[in-house]
Amino acid sequence: MIHKNQLRIGSMVEAEGKRCIIHQLSGESVQISYDQKNSRTYKTYRYAELSGVALTDLILTDSGFSRTEQSFGIYAITDTFYLFSNDGEQFFYRLEKSLRLQVSSLHQLQNLYLLVTGVELPLNIT
Repeated sequence: MIHKNQLRIGSMVEAEGKRCIIHQLSGESVQISYDQKNSRTYKTYRYAELSGVALTDLILTDSGFSRTEQSFGIYAITDTFYLFSNDGEQFFYRLEKSLRLQVSSLHQLQNLYLLVTGVELPLNIT
């Protein structure tokens, strides 16, 4: 389950095993869309029916990140925005020398990237 304060229009989430984009948020529900047989399908879900898209190496590279250090798992998208991973399953954004923020899902990365850079994270993921 994703708490509704983590979501915004354009967030990518999963519903019924499909990756979806959020188009509208309301009090208890959210309208999403996903591609299906050469068309776009729209559907409404309760927040409790949504889950985050887990970050993976493929999702990061499809979003424009490149892996800069194979042994240390450093992923960069700009000269100033990096994610770190020791095991390829947990990803962290370093705020200061001793402060790290864990990023588990794609919608969290989208929010963090927008907050830090002021622009949307490019998504080439289906």
